[in-house]
Amino acid sequence: MSPHARPQESHHVRHLRRVPWSAALGGSSCLFVVVFLLAFNFSSVDVGLKDAIELIANALSGKTFTPEQHSLSAILFEIRLPRIVVAALCGAALSCAGVVTQGVFRNPLASPSLLGVESGAGLLAAVAFYFGVAHLNTFTVPIAALVGALATTAVLVAFSIRFPHWPLESLLLAGFAVNSLQVALTSAVVALVLEEHQQGGAVLQWMLGSFSGRGWEHVAMSAPFILAGGFVATKLLHRLDALALGEDVATSLNVDIHGLRRRAIVGASLLVAGAVAVAGAIPFVSLVVPHFTRILIGPRHKRLMIISAINGMTLVLAADLIARTIRPPGELEVGIVTSLIGTPLFVALLLQRGRR
Repeated sequence: MSPHARPQESHHVRHLRRVPWSAALGGSSCLFVVVFLLAFNFSSVDVGLKDAIELIANALSGKTFTPEQHSLSAILFEIRLPRIVVAALCGAALSCAGVVTQGVFRNPLASPSLLGVESGAGLLAAVAFYFGVAHLNTFTVPIAALVGALATTAVLVAFSIRFPHWPLESLLLAGFAVNSLQVALTSAVVALVLEEHQQGGAVLQWMLGSFSGRGWEHVAMSAPFILAGGFVATKLLHRLDALALGEDVATSLNVDIHGLRRRAIVGASLLVAGAVAVAGAIPFVSLVVPHFTRILIGPRHKRLMIISAINGMTLVLAADLIARTIRPPGELEVGIVTSLIGTPLFVALLLQRGRR
């Protein structure tokens, strides 16, 4: 057998898969473009599509802007576009992390949140708010969150190295234990922070996830980690296809199961760390998007990764668009919107899975 062998599909996945690869790619891409244009044009200050195209054309050709175009250009290219790029990066990163986590644990309902990376980021971010250093610099909280996420990754990799023959369930339980401890500590710190009204509001906004005020500097901060995690993840896709056939089959195809677990944890953690550091917690994306996409196109991980990344960008952009337009001039936290969208969709997927 080839190491590029196709993973077997369960009966319910074979029965439900009705979308060819090319149609899924084309449909997902078109939907993303539509949501991107809506996000680019609509907010507290609406910009018509004609005006937006004219501004882009003038910027590319080097033509001078009128005073009115200068203000619109600042809104579009310095405020709105970087926010859209950050949202798209986070959506793609979380979805790809979900694909890797579900693949390595051979469970379509697994999520990177079970590894504790998000809670590790939340714990250090809450500590930054508690000690009053969050306001010192724009990057204080993102850096603290990044350190927390990477520290949790190091703990999980250490578990994997120290106990290489642990079954997947034991590794997952170790991640769950680390996650539970960090959630408890975060709750304690947040309870202390809430005694200060201003700091309490800021930490709650971060914990609920938000793209408010995100600029090109946040893109520059998150992109290296997301790209590094994506690079690691793409190198594992064929091995994950072999693992889907079963550990015995994967071993016979010369797949290093223990090394695959460690690399998968590192790749998924880098993806999540890059996203959570700049956006806070954005629930359900890493769980719902890969699971829905798997039902849509099947379990082959290369195709699954590509479509999941596009669908993740679309979902997070749509959630952010709703969050900033539902009650202008204020906005909801994007994590609330993804939960409102993701929860009923997830329940529907579970019911459908149960019927099959």
